Amino acid sequence: MVLLKTILMAIIIPLIMPTSNSKPVEYTIKGMVTVKETGKPLPDIYLYTIKGEEEAMTNHKGEFKFISWQKLPLTLYVNYKEEANIRILVSNPSEYIKISL
Repeated sequence: MVLLKTILMAIIIPLIMPTSNSKPVEYTIKGMVTVKETGKPLPDIYLYTIKGEEEAMTNHKGEFKFISWQKLPLTLYVNYKEEANIRILVSNPSEYIKISL
């Protein structure tokens, strides 16, 4: 009985308690950048994270997408013209991010 209990614990504990060797969870962040006044898409806007070094550029439709493994929430930076970088806190990667500049 003791042997069975030891075997079960050896199997169950690693499943419920992640170790430092566990893989980070991958997720995709998607969104769109538009002009605040007109709602028109903004192409070629640079978005990035500092910690994980992920980055993306908006396409001709103002859309962006990148993959991250960072712990949530993460800070997304938007680089737009001469303005200071805009920071956006991302808590839910499944939520489509809409940015108006």
